[in-house]
Amino acid sequence: MRSQKRLQLSPTELTVLINLLVHWWWEGDWPCPSLSAISHRMGISRRTAERAVVSLEKKGLLHRGKGEIRKGGPIVTRFDLSGLVATLSDLAQQRAAT
Repeated sequence: MRSQKRLQLSPTELTVLINLLVHWWWEGDWPCPSLSAISHRMGISRRTAERAVVSLEKKGLLHRGKGEIRKGGPIVTRFDLSGLVATLSDLAQQRAAT
């Protein structure tokens, strides 16, 4: 959160990222919460959450994978957060160097 301004994250974008991080438990096993669930938790429309995700993709912080079918379940979209991890690692190294 210290770098919210530096990364030019709106409050909505930051909250969407936090919601995605809550669902990410293991490295390489990217989270797959629905945008409907995220928007419901945030009290915003699904479309607003989608716009935030599109903006985060343009900033290189996440990438939406293609929908996949879980065994016997619904189609889910995984959110690859490797861009966020790389960006935060770079910021941490810059901070450590100062």
